[in-house]
Amino acid sequence: MKSNKGRNDDSIEGRIIGMLQNVWQTICFDVLGAEGNCIARDEVIDCVADSADHSEDVAAFEAFKDLSFDDQERVGKIAFPDPEYGW
Repeated sequence: MKSNKGRNDDSIEGRIIGMLQNVWQTICFDVLGAEGNCIARDEVIDCVADSADHSEDVAAFEAFKDLSFDDQERVGKIAFPDPEYGW
Protein backbone atom coordinates (compact mmCIF):
# COMPACT_ATOMS: atom_id res chain seq x y z
CA MET A 1 0.00 0.00 0.00
CA LYS A 2 1.43 3.37 -1.00
CA SER A 3 1.40 6.24 1.41
CA ASN A 4 -0.49 9.43 0.64
CA LYS A 5 2.15 11.38 2.48
CA GLY A 6 4.39 13.72 0.53
CA ARG A 7 4.40 17.11 -1.04
CA ASN A 8 0.75 17.90 -0.23
CA ASP A 9 0.78 16.65 3.37
CA ASP A 10 1.21 19.31 6.06
CA SER A 11 2.02 16.84 8.87
CA ILE A 12 5.66 16.87 9.94
CA GLU A 13 6.19 13.40 8.43
CA GLY A 14 4.60 14.60 5.21
CA ARG A 15 6.84 17.66 5.21
CA ILE A 16 9.91 15.47 5.78
CA ILE A 17 8.92 13.22 2.87
CA GLY A 18 8.32 16.24 0.64
CA MET A 19 11.67 17.70 1.72
CA LEU A 20 13.48 14.45 0.88
CA GLN A 21 11.81 14.30 -2.53
CA ASN A 22 12.70 17.94 -3.24
CA VAL A 23 16.33 17.37 -2.25
CA TRP A 24 16.49 14.37 -4.60
CA GLN A 25 15.12 16.51 -7.45
CA THR A 26 17.89 19.01 -6.75
CA ILE A 27 20.79 16.53 -6.61
CA CYS A 28 19.66 13.66 -8.86
CA PHE A 29 21.40 14.85 -12.03
CA ASP A 30 24.74 15.24 -10.26
CA VAL A 31 24.37 11.93 -8.41
CA LEU A 32 23.31 9.95 -11.47
CA GLY A 33 26.01 11.63 -13.57
CA ALA A 34 28.65 10.46 -11.10
CA GLU A 35 27.19 7.07 -10.17
CA GLY A 36 25.70 5.87 -13.45
CA ASN A 37 22.29 5.71 -15.05
CA CYS A 38 20.58 3.98 -12.15
CA ILE A 39 21.10 3.61 -8.40
CA ALA A 40 19.37 1.58 -5.72
CA ARG A 41 16.80 3.13 -3.39
CA ASP A 42 19.13 2.73 -0.38
CA GLU A 43 21.77 4.79 -2.19
CA VAL A 44 19.18 7.46 -3.00
CA ILE A 45 18.17 7.62 0.66
CA ASP A 46 21.83 7.89 1.75
CA CYS A 47 22.57 10.65 -0.77
CA VAL A 48 19.46 12.60 0.18
CA ALA A 49 20.12 12.22 3.90
CA ASP A 50 23.65 13.54 3.38
CA SER A 51 22.34 16.52 1.40
CA ALA A 52 19.16 17.29 3.33
CA ASP A 53 20.80 20.23 5.11
CA HIS A 54 20.40 22.12 1.81
CA SER A 55 16.62 21.96 2.12
CA GLU A 56 14.54 25.12 2.22
CA ASP A 57 12.26 23.52 4.84
CA VAL A 58 14.43 23.95 7.90
CA ALA A 59 11.80 22.56 10.29
CA ALA A 60 11.46 19.38 8.21
CA PHE A 61 15.24 19.01 8.06
CA GLU A 62 15.56 19.45 11.83
CA ALA A 63 12.78 16.93 12.43
CA PHE A 64 14.43 14.45 10.04
CA LYS A 65 17.78 14.91 11.77
CA ASP A 66 16.14 14.19 15.15
CA LEU A 67 14.72 10.85 13.95
CA SER A 68 16.48 7.61 14.82
CA PHE A 69 18.37 5.91 12.00
CA ASP A 70 15.59 3.32 11.70
CA ASP A 71 12.92 6.03 11.42
CA GLN A 72 15.01 7.91 8.84
CA GLU A 73 15.15 4.71 6.79
CA ARG A 74 11.41 4.12 7.21
CA VAL A 75 10.52 7.64 6.07
CA GLY A 76 13.06 7.39 3.25
CA LYS A 77 11.38 4.25 1.97
CA ILE A 78 8.02 6.04 1.96
CA ALA A 79 9.56 8.96 0.06
CA PHE A 80 11.28 6.62 -2.40
CA PRO A 81 9.13 3.52 -2.87
CA ASP A 82 10.77 2.25 -6.07
CA PRO A 83 13.69 -0.21 -5.84
CA GLU A 84 15.85 1.87 -8.25
CA TYR A 85 16.04 5.43 -9.52
CA GLY A 86 17.64 6.68 -12.71
CA TRP A 87 17.07 7.67 -16.28
